[in-house]
Amino acid sequence: MKDTILERINNLGEDVYFFETEKSIEITINDFNGYYENGEEKFRDFLNPKGVQELIVYLTDNSKMIEPDFYTHYIFDEFEVSLGYASYDI
Repeated sequence: MKDTILERINNLGEDVYFFETEKSIEITINDFNGYYENGEEKFRDFLNPKGVQELIVYLTDNSKMIEPDFYTHYIFDEFEVSLGYASYDI
């Protein structure tokens, strides 16, 4: 299961970045593209929007439990995936 998730992540290129440990994967969806002159955030278009959506659906459909928070936590038997957006981190 973890290998499948990592393969999906790797196929998304610059649309996501992640950090992996033995018991977790922290995924950040790269939706931030700077600021407009008025200070509002610019959101970038994904290179693979279908792949990003498919990753979220896969995590939702295959996790044992979902804990929504600032980042969404997908709980699996032997590891956890945390997923959030770059625009949240600004």
